[in-house]
Amino acid sequence: MYNINPNMFMIRPFHLVETGYSIFVILISLVIYFRTRHMYKLTEHKGIKYFSYTFLFFAIAYLFRFVSRILFRLIFDPTTIRSFPREYLRFGDLIFIYASVMSGLFLLYSVIWKKIKLKEKTVILFFNIFAIIAMLFDFFLRNPFIHISMITILFFATVIISFNKSKKSKKKHPFYVAYVLIFLIWILNLISIEISKFLHELRFGIYVVSCVIYILILLRVLKINKKKK
Repeated sequence: MYNINPNMFMIRPFHLVETGYSIFVILISLVIYFRTRHMYKLTEHKGIKYFSYTFLFFAIAYLFRFVSRILFRLIFDPTTIRSFPREYLRFGDLIFIYASVMSGLFLLYSVIWKKIKLKEKTVILFFNIFAIIAMLFDFFLRNPFIHISMITILFFATVIISFNKSKKSKKKHPFYVAYVLIFLIWILNLISIEISKFLHELRFGIYVVSCVIYILILLRVLKINKKKK
């Protein structure tokens, strides 16, 4: 039997910040997903469709991160957690990796889909295999560098490709600003991971900035959505 944490309602300030940030990201990602899905139904533009999937997987990633890193530790007694099999504790983190890689793949695909001649089902199957491999690498090697590098490359490549497309057409890609902001959020998350090792206060500041960026992305999506109507 696993003991319920008697101090579960005595939440530490930083845990409260983590909880609030995760819930915020989940909710705003779902809002962006549904708004962009609505745009896709109006335009039937596949780039918008794949862009929307990015935020669906963001929501999934942070949901499992919330469950594994925050909710579980608030509910169960710390001594219980130490005796709990690590594989079960890491399940949420592994799904977070899988969903994060999927979000990066769909973000990149949203700008290169016209150049990919494969059927959509084949591409999605490839994406799932790629994300599962990244997840398994992390599980067996216990080294986050691989999936972090993958996601960084995917986000950065999206920004560069969308910039080049805008430069060639002399017309800014409608989601270019959103691509840059997403890449910025990812960089801030990487910084927050390193900072959290020695200074929680700075991580709180990064969360605030990330929340502002998410709001800017939502506003950008709403602005584009208004133009498409």
